[in-house]
Amino acid sequence: MSIRKLGGFLAAALVLLLGACTDGVTNAGGDGETSAIRVTANTSGTPIATLVVQVTAADITTPLAFNLVSSNGVATGTIKVPPGAARTFTVQAFDNTGAITHEGSATIDVSPGNNNPPLNISLGPRAGHVPVTVTFGAASVIVNPASATLLDDSTLQLQAVVINAEGDTLNVAVDWATNNPARATVSATGLVTAVDTGTVQIHATYEGLGGYAAITITLPGPPATGTFTWTGAVSTDWFTAGNWSANAVPTATDSVLIPAGPANMPALDSATTVAWAQVQAGATLTLGADFTVSTDVLADGPIQGPHRVIMPGTAATVRGFLPQLRVTGTVSLVGATSSSNITVIGGRLRTSGFFLGVTN
Repeated sequence: MSIRKLGGFLAAALVLLLGACTDGVTNAGGDGETSAIRVTANTSGTPIATLVVQVTAADITTPLAFNLVSSNGVATGTIKVPPGAARTFTVQAFDNTGAITHEGSATIDVSPGNNNPPLNISLGPRAGHVPVTVTFGAASVIVNPASATLLDDSTLQLQAVVINAEGDTLNVAVDWATNNPARATVSATGLVTAVDTGTVQIHATYEGLGGYAAITITLPGPPATGTFTWTGAVSTDWFTAGNWSANAVPTATDSVLIPAGPANMPALDSATTVAWAQVQAGATLTLGADFTVSTDVLADGPIQGPHRVIMPGTAATVRGFLPQLRVTGTVSLVGATSSSNITVIGGRLRTSGFFLGVTN
């Protein structure tokens, strides 16, 4: 059978396998007794389509097999296993083509009833994939959404559902926590607030079992208008069209990107306005006149000179090295920021936990 056909077979066989392996197991224990175990894995950020769980033991004459299909970043379901000593749980993860992406195993004793202590199996990833942990327990904690992307300084309300081994939803509260408060915080009710760019896991736990959401925090991108990249092909003059990738000078509705690399770095000798601006590390922008940016300013390379960066935006962000900063709108720091002079007139500057330095 080909790999691609195998992948289709695994998905199609889900109902058959679960029906065959979770009801009336009689090849161990003698009386057909089984223990229900809830299985959960956060599969967000992976190509996993199906988890295959096999259970073997000396007194289980035919290995038990279960399929759990990944949906919305989570693979979960209930398996039923005969109680007894030395039950080996082997987990393999498959993508849509039938290729194995992760695998791992563990051996434990399974007690009668549905309250066995939690078991975590870390699945070793094949090359190019992130690790995945599969949890076996009396209940599962599922966080929705299982993954999300947030803009810096924004919020997201997460929801947690606790499901017992029989598949019933429990009306219980969970405890929330972040694994990196420098990236994001979370309230007692699951409200996530993005703090800094990067990745973070937001965990929900209940009686020793847990689930999490994988959150990626990014900076706002340029507005949906033209993006002009500085080439410096002609000179240092901002207002020379040949210095820009579009062979035109950016206007108030355009975004500008100043990359490292060009021999001529831009110099501005007359006041101008753009919609969004980024000066990459290794590049510079010299101001001989005021520079107004209606949304975000990301100055990883310094904006220098005697004149001001003026920010009138109502939901703007700023970071980096500025000569003078004048805020007339609502601006949030999204990284360490320094300036020789900062003025807030009829506006608001939010530090959001970042360092703000004023130098003479």
